[in-house]
Amino acid sequence: MNGKKLPPEFEKVIESELALATRRDPDRIDRMIEKILKIWKANPDWRIGQLVVNMTQRGKQIFYVEDDVVESELDRYIASMGT
Repeated sequence: MNGKKLPPEFEKVIESELALATRRDPDRIDRMIEKILKIWKANPDWRIGQLVVNMTQRGKQIFYVEDDVVESELDRYIASMGT
């Protein structure tokens, strides 16, 4: 940057985001994609946006939801499919 220091509240947000990014389990990606694939194949007429909204019931607010919460909702959705 141009030598200016960020306000402390911004530094805390950045530190928090960096800490979260380093703790996320990369194995979650394949696990979650397999679950999304199962749901989408059971509902092939859904568009991807519909899939995301329907499987999480969060709409636009999903942006801030951590993956473990989304994965739990995927599991719940799959269980409700009866497969």
